[in-house]
Formats: sequence, C-alpha cells, structure tokens
Amino acid sequence: MRNGDIDLMPCMPGDYRIFRNATRTEHVIGRFPMELVISDAGVKPDMRLGTLPTNYPTPTLPSIAEDEGFNYELISYGNHHEMLDAFNRAEIDGYIDAMIDSKRKRNIFAVFDRQSYRILVDSKRTELLDQLNKSMDLMLLDQPHIRDRLNNKYLRNEGFPLTLNRQEREYLNEHKKLTVAVLNDQKPYSYFDDGKVKGALPEILKRIADDLNVEIEVVAVMDYKESIQYLQEGKFDFLADAIDDFSWANQNNLYLTQPYIKLDYVGVKRQDFQGEPQKVACVKDTLYTKTYVEPRFPQEKRLYVNTIREAFRAVSNGEADMVFVPRNQVIYYIEDTDTYNLSVSTENFFSTSLCIGIDKNSNPSLWHILNKEINHLDFDFIHAAINRNQTSKIHFSPKWFIYHHPTETIIFIVIISWIIGGIILYRNHLRHEHVKIIQ
Repeated sequence: MRNGDIDLMPCMPGDYRIFRNATRTEHVIGRFPMELVISDAGVKPDMRLGTLPTNYPTPTLPSIAEDEGFNYELISYGNHHEMLDAFNRAEIDGYIDAMIDSKRKRNIFAVFDRQSYRILVDSKRTELLDQLNKSMDLMLLDQPHIRDRLNNKYLRNEGFPLTLNRQEREYLNEHKKLTVAVLNDQKPYSYFDDGKVKGALPEILKRIADDLNVEIEVVAVMDYKESIQYLQEGKFDFLADAIDDFSWANQNNLYLTQPYIKLDYVGVKRQDFQGEPQKVACVKDTLYTKTYVEPRFPQEKRLYVNTIREAFRAVSNGEADMVFVPRNQVIYYIEDTDTYNLSVSTENFFSTSLCIGIDKNSNPSLWHILNKEINHLDFDFIHAAINRNQTSKIHFSPKWFIYHHPTETIIFIVIISWIIGGIILYRNHLRHEHVKIIQ
C-alpha cells in the first residue's frame, strides 16, 4: 500500500496505530470475536499462547485465564500461517486469533472480545477515503441490517462454536436434568401424540440436550399464563417457545435468548371472498393481536373470539372475512375445524419469532448457556425439523378431498352410482329369471 501497488486493505482488525501512514474508514465493515484455540491435551497451568500484532487489545483474556486457573505468555508472530505452523509443531500450547473461519475444525476453548474490522487507506489518498466513507454511508442508509445478514449467512447459519466457561460447566454438572414448558396443540411445533409431546420443538430440545450432555424433560402446557406461572414457581427451568418481544418479556419477568424459529403470519379467508376484509377475526388478549392486528385494523373491523379455532369457523361461516395465523399451522387448523372452504394468501403480512425464555430470578448461567446453544444450532437442522413434522402429520380427509377436487369427486360418485345401478339391474334380472324357472 505504501508503494502504491494496492489501494485498500480490507478486514484490518485491532489497534490501527501499528499501521503508520494509514487511515481507517469511519464505518465498521464487520465485527468478529476473538477465539482462544488450544490443543486437545487441554489447559495447562502455564500456557504459551501465539498471537498477532493486529490482535490487540484483548482485555478479557486475563480474566479468562484467572477464572480457568492458568498463567500465559504471549508469543507474537508475523502472520497467521507462521503462528498456525508453530501450533501444529507443538511449539506453543494455543493461539489467539479472530474467528473468521467458522468451518475449520479446531479446539476452541474460549470466545471473547469482538474486534472491529475496517478498511485501511493510505493517509495521503484523502479523496479515496472520502469516497469510501460516503459509499458506506449510502449503503448503510439503504441496507441498515446488511452486517447482521452477512453475519448470519457466513457464521451463525452453520452454527456458532459452543464454548462454556467454568461457571457454566459447573452449572450443568449440578443440573443434569432440566424441565422445559412448551405450548400444547401448536402443530407442527408441539402437540400430543400417543401420550407424548412431539413436534419440531421436542426435536430441537433433544439436540440441545445432546449438545449440553443433560436430560431435558418436555412438558406441554395450555397457555403462556400457565407456563409463566409455573416457571416463576420453579416447576420449569425455561420456556421453549417464548415470544421474541422484550416488552412482553419484561412484563413477565423473563430473559430472552436469541430467536431460533421465525413465524410468518399469513391471511386466511374464504375461497369465494374478494376485496379488502371488512371484519378480521382475532383472538383476544394475545400478544400478536395487540401488536400486529389492532394497529392495522380499527375497532369496527375487528371481531374478537376466544380461540384461533373459533376464528377459523367465524371466517368460514361469514362472520369475519380474514384471520391471521402462522403459515405452517394453517393446514392443521383447517383440518381440526373442517373449514375446507378457506384459502391461504401467498403474502406474509407480518412476522415474529420464538426464543427461549428464562425467569430473571433464576441462575443467570442458564440464560448464558442456552443463548450460546441457540447460536450453536445451525439453521438447516431447525428448518429440517419443522419440515419433517409439517409433512408427516397431514391426514387425509374426505371433506378436504371434496373441496379441493370437486371434478374428481363428481366422476367418482357417478362411477359408483353406475356400479350400484348395474348391480341392482343385474339382481332384478336374476330375480325375474328365477321366477320364470319356478313358474
């Protein structure tokens, strides 16, 4: 860069003062945590740790070493490959580096101190620096969440490494069995079948139990009020399907983890209905009604009911024109209520997410553990669990067939009528022949 051979140095972390005659951009292009990688032999009382000049500062490293009970000496290397070669030759016991490559297998002992990455430009090239800053300003105005989207795509999508500190490991050693509440009758996420709670949520909780090496007992409850009451009484350790809403969580004295299931709400209406809905059926005293439905529709356009099934029946018989429900649950409510004259819109009207909820009075280590575990789960596994339960529990119904295949139904009825009529005519013919023989 000093010789003018290159214009920019992207992804430069750490203390930029070590790069003389270089200026960094105003905006951060990414933030990555630092990782402490050690050998499979584990932690030793005295550790030789490799590091790079761009890794500084790492203010949390001393507290990690004190908490885990080891001393360390930092050995500086010129680049990552030199440091990795020294680690492979066992010249050092571990190394510190930015967690950029999440796919490469290594023994990550701790994750800490997110580093900000920017672009470096030669200090003399003020016009180029100004152009970069303006371009990044414009990009962040148009796409304010681009860094989060890229982080999910390249890091969290395949699962973040699971690293637990000493307090968290001790908590799991003392609590080998955890009890979790899930809402019942929420296909395909949770439902009763043969006396057991099944669905996507129990599958995800089984993976969490395996990752944490604990037993998780899943208990189905009827509503959020009951689950939160039992949680505060200590009968449950956490809720599996808490709503991703911090105001709601604060009212119920809950801490929320990262969201891990997204619910896309769609409009369900009668197949013969056209135009804008004049009445929207909504379940009273629910969060999604207060947060999404009421702000969009005035009082005179809202029909309040007690359950989502009542809402489906109200739309089916004409009392209301539309109801909003998560897309994955539509088919099950239609089957349960026999409202096969309803159809689903292709547009998502609004979305919300599910998190794990923990009572604020419980041990905070549990919240940290579950938050790390949610980040550790890969999205593909979660999507596959939902798809498996969604496709395996749709039952055939004659009424559903009549609504969705009327032509085939008519042809089938005509053929059956011909067969029955032929049988009757044949029996009458035989009867007359028998009578003639007798006479």
